[in-house]
Amino acid sequence: MEAEQVQETLSRRQPQWAKSLSVEGDLCYLSVEPGQLLETARALRELPELPFHYFSFATAVDREEHFEALYLLQNLERGAMLFLRTRLAREGESLPSLTAVYSGANWHERETYDLFGIRFEGHPDLRRILLPEHFEGHPLRKDYEVTKQAPKFRGLREPGWVVDYPHPPADGDLRVLQAGQTEGLEQLVVNFGPQHPSTHGVLRVIVRLDGESVAGADPDIGFLHRGIEEMMERHTYAQNVVFTDRLDYVSAITNEFGYVLAVEQLAGIEVPKRAQYLRVLSAELQRIASHLIFVGTFGNDLAATTVFLYAFRDRERVIDLLDELSGQRLTHNYLCIGGVQGDAPPGFDKKVLAFVDYFSDRVNEYDGLLTGNRIFLERTKGVGPLSTAEALDLGVSGPNLRATGLAYDIRKAEGYSSYGDFDFDIPTGRQGDTFDRYWVRVQEMRQSLRIIRQAVEGLPEGEFAAKVPRALKPPAGAAYGHTEGSKGDIGYYLVSDGSERPYRAKIRGPSFVHVAALPYLLRRARVGDLIAVLGSIDILLGEVDR
Repeated sequence: MEAEQVQETLSRRQPQWAKSLSVEGDLCYLSVEPGQLLETARALRELPELPFHYFSFATAVDREEHFEALYLLQNLERGAMLFLRTRLAREGESLPSLTAVYSGANWHERETYDLFGIRFEGHPDLRRILLPEHFEGHPLRKDYEVTKQAPKFRGLREPGWVVDYPHPPADGDLRVLQAGQTEGLEQLVVNFGPQHPSTHGVLRVIVRLDGESVAGADPDIGFLHRGIEEMMERHTYAQNVVFTDRLDYVSAITNEFGYVLAVEQLAGIEVPKRAQYLRVLSAELQRIASHLIFVGTFGNDLAATTVFLYAFRDRERVIDLLDELSGQRLTHNYLCIGGVQGDAPPGFDKKVLAFVDYFSDRVNEYDGLLTGNRIFLERTKGVGPLSTAEALDLGVSGPNLRATGLAYDIRKAEGYSSYGDFDFDIPTGRQGDTFDRYWVRVQEMRQSLRIIRQAVEGLPEGEFAAKVPRALKPPAGAAYGHTEGSKGDIGYYLVSDGSERPYRAKIRGPSFVHVAALPYLLRRARVGDLIAVLGSIDILLGEVDR
């Protein structure tokens, strides 16, 4: 649904909004006063004909004289996208929390508070999320001098780095640092990670146990925070592509995709058809490589070591192909603004088709090892379920959303980069449980093979990249590019001030959202299910912490 259609529909349904609606570039905005924010969000969620039931992200832009707060709302069935926008003073003014309308707003508002200092009244647990509580300042504000001052911490004393109080403090609905009494039953609090192989060494989940049952869970992130959004605002548009590789570093090409689309929207760059097909081809190879890591590590988490070895065996074949395209085996850096870095080498098409034939049988092998395995089914069936309505409310996307039964895929819905030319199906689950999240990803590898074969056989002639100025300076404005990454919906909101560098670069990472959903997935779980549920959502902490 085009931005103009969204504007026209909203103006017809709510005439009082007509003057507040605007289309800027390819995006539709509804501007409201801070005091009207909560009421407007409720109305948008319940709007007849076009309800915006999906909360994608919240962020802010420091305009130096004021803050601009932004909320991206979507209607997935009709492909409608709307930015709810308000402005507030840089000091002394707050916003109402949208957590009463969208549960998914929780972590996004915490991140905006952490990085900008904007307070959200009525938020159930407003505290820092990426930086420690004793960190001073808010690093995405324009008055925060990153290059001139070292980070400051309150409550530290010499010698050593000793914090005067525990982190995080022990209050709030999901914060469960202290053991207590609930309904007469003694509960135990356990730190799951970060020194645990299944939490990647950089995630802590504070779990409250009532016997063997999980009574509460509080994910604690930020151990890997690298400030990529701030770095992107200090480098040129072309230089920033390498930062996207390092978000989800086992799925570099699908990370690059959304970013280059956003820049191309900003600059009005037309990508040649051959480059579009090469992008699709490389992205689907990358999707298979990423899903193989999921299948292998998920099986290993559940003590199926054989499938771990088989998955990494086959991933090496994919990496060999991506190495031929990009010259790199991990952070491939193949996509560029205007196309791809290089054309497919001679004989590449035959190698890809040989892989497609080979791997079709290997997927059947994984099915035989796991899908019908009695122990595997006992560990995954009915564990960690999530309904479609809950997934939409939380902003869940990708295979985790499709596992609930909703056949939504951005490749189908928007057909970016010529995806509309390809014939493929959208696998869906039934219960949204741990098994369905696994099963959908296995079936997606089959569909990726279909797309890859079509891309190779139908690869058009022509240039592999458009001519782009060396010093790219998109006109002032904003753009949003998002794609169906291997983990889900990964997007980039870029604001240009007409210079060589983005004025604001916001990354919408699917893993960030899915870690936030973990307490909901563990509501009826047992302690032994925790590893299975965490593994099934397929997160990458480099993208969570950004």
